[in-house]
Amino acid sequence: MKNLLNLLYYLEYMNSKLKPAIIVLRINSVIYFCMAAFLLLLTIVLKILVSETLPILSLLMIMFGIGMITAWAIFVEIVIKGLKNGKKWAWIMGIVISAIQIPSIFIVLGIIGLITLLDKEVVASFQK
Repeated sequence: MKNLLNLLYYLEYMNSKLKPAIIVLRINSVIYFCMAAFLLLLTIVLKILVSETLPILSLLMIMFGIGMITAWAIFVEIVIKGLKNGKKWAWIMGIVISAIQIPSIFIVLGIIGLITLLDKEVVASFQK
């Protein structure tokens, strides 16, 4: 029982240290879900406004894009859940996601994520 309480305390402490990275990843996920919804809405509006039918290849490409954006957002949510549970693979993927954001418009999110995930205490906790 004491080991379980220690584990719960440890996970709560690490969640507080990881909070900025989790918030950054959540913002990332929400942005991608919004992008997918906007792309879907734009496709529907274009389909209604354009009297002639859109080429099937264009529709397939748009649907593929929506699927990929949604899959990325779901993946980020899985990484967040893994970070909250102290999984090493989630820590690595969080670093990768944050690094990918640096050469983009999301540079601030990437920097905050990397600073948080590369903190000495956080690194030590995931190296076990």
